[in-house]
Amino acid sequence: MVLRLEVSSLSGKFLVAMPGLQDPTFEESVIYITAHDHSGASGFIVNLPTAEGHFSDLCSKLQIPYSSRRTIPMMYGGPVDRKKGTVVHSSDYKSDAGTLDIGENICATTTVDIIEELAAGRGPHRAVLFMGSCSWGPGQLEQEIMDNSWLIAERQDSLIYSDNADITWQLAMESMGVSALKLSPIYGHA
Repeated sequence: MVLRLEVSSLSGKFLVAMPGLQDPTFEESVIYITAHDHSGASGFIVNLPTAEGHFSDLCSKLQIPYSSRRTIPMMYGGPVDRKKGTVVHSSDYKSDAGTLDIGENICATTTVDIIEELAAGRGPHRAVLFMGSCSWGPGQLEQEIMDNSWLIAERQDSLIYSDNADITWQLAMESMGVSALKLSPIYGHA
């Protein structure tokens, strides 16, 4: 007998890693799910700063003048397309070249024009640059949820744009009323 987990769309939700998650890439991770349907799912890890330097370093590599006083966080979004950057930002900015709405009051832009705007101190009020992303094939995420790898939480913009990535996992757990200290990495099935 095969059990199937029916999960309504997780788009716009957080996945919060359980303590027993075996993949070290996702240990204590919080992932914002940007798309989820019958063909799979995708999203960004919101609490793992990238080792690739600062936003100003990226601008230098791209030969974009940097004059902003703003600090734009750069995060490791996941293991897929790690060299591809996506700016997730507040909906007060739309690029003519291509901005996608990925949730209520939240957008994503992958074109260089948003980098130029942010470097000049303009652009969206809130922004974070993700290098890479996460993706799952059809049914893969549902199986991982059934295997107790993830908890599902409501999106909190403060955690997406947080300057405190080191406590984001704990804050996501607390938002669900879950004490991480009381969770066991060992699980079973009824």
